[in-house]
Amino acid sequence: MPNSVNTPCLHRRAHSQRKDTNIKQKLLGTLIAVAIAGTVSGSVFAGGETVEDLKAQIATLTAELEAYRAEEALIEHNLSLMTMADVSMNARDWKGFNSVHSHDVWVKSSDAPVTTTDRDTHLAVVQSFVNAFPDHKIEQPYVAFIGQGDKVCAVHQNGGTFTQPWHLPGTDIVIPPNGKNYTMKMVTIAMAKGDKLIEEQIFYDMADMAQQLGLSQ
Repeated sequence: MPNSVNTPCLHRRAHSQRKDTNIKQKLLGTLIAVAIAGTVSGSVFAGGETVEDLKAQIATLTAELEAYRAEEALIEHNLSLMTMADVSMNARDWKGFNSVHSHDVWVKSSDAPVTTTDRDTHLAVVQSFVNAFPDHKIEQPYVAFIGQGDKVCAVHQNGGTFTQPWHLPGTDIVIPPNGKNYTMKMVTIAMAKGDKLIEEQIFYDMADMAQQLGLSQ
């Protein structure tokens, strides 16, 4: 599994670097051609292009490069929001955790009986979990970390020891601790808007976790 989930992350980086390099190489080649031609309007090159044609190509390639860099900057920003949320959770820094979530964040998670639609409820779900597993940590760096547009996805390893009562969110159920620990991979897919995460879907194998904790029949 680690090899397969790492592949998209590596591909995104390699594709990004290759795309950036190709654009710059084409732009450089065009600039050199224009420099050789000088400013003599009407000069015709072997391929039939005139100096004016090459100037138009420069403008197009420059715009493409700027758009690409803006897209990459947006992705990096959104990835940083996800990182901030998880780092804050590890540190139990709830002010920092709240700072990257919108007040009406929509979250669907395996450990919540219903989808939450506000920041306070989402925080309560997270706190009920980490209170039951005080040593719970999300490992950094992520197993895989990718982004496209306003979407980000993180695959991470996490684990903890069940040493405190687990109050299941939205219910009266309290599971007594047994001192057992678990470790597993989790996937979070999120959507960002501005400086906030506005939507999250969190997936992990609850059956495997229950088995590790001795809670399954």
